[in-house]
Amino acid sequence: MNAGRSIRPPSRPAPAPGWDLDPRRELLDYLDAHVGYTPHQKARQLLERGELSWSQDTTVTLYDDEAVTVVGNPRRSFGYLYVGAWFKADLPGDEPPPS
Repeated sequence: MNAGRSIRPPSRPAPAPGWDLDPRRELLDYLDAHVGYTPHQKARQLLERGELSWSQDTTVTLYDDEAVTVVGNPRRSFGYLYVGAWFKADLPGDEPPPS
C-alpha cells in the first residue's frame, strides 16, 4: 500500500426514521447483494500497482455492471478515497425532442 496507508472497509450511516423508504436504501441493498467488496479490492489493486495515487485528482471506475457504477477519486487528499455509486437508470437520459 502507498505510504503505509490502508483502505478502510465501507461504513454505513445509522438508520434514520423512514430509512426503509429512502431511495438510497435500494442502492445500498444492491451494493451489498451484488457488488460486495469488489470496489474496495479494485482500489487496493490500483494503489498497490501505482496506477492510482493519494496525491492525484483522478476519477477511476471501481465497479461497473449493467445496473450500477461505482467510482473513486482521492482528490489529492493524501489518505482518503472519495467514492460515489449510482444506479445507471437514475442518470438523465437523452430527452426526446419536443413535438
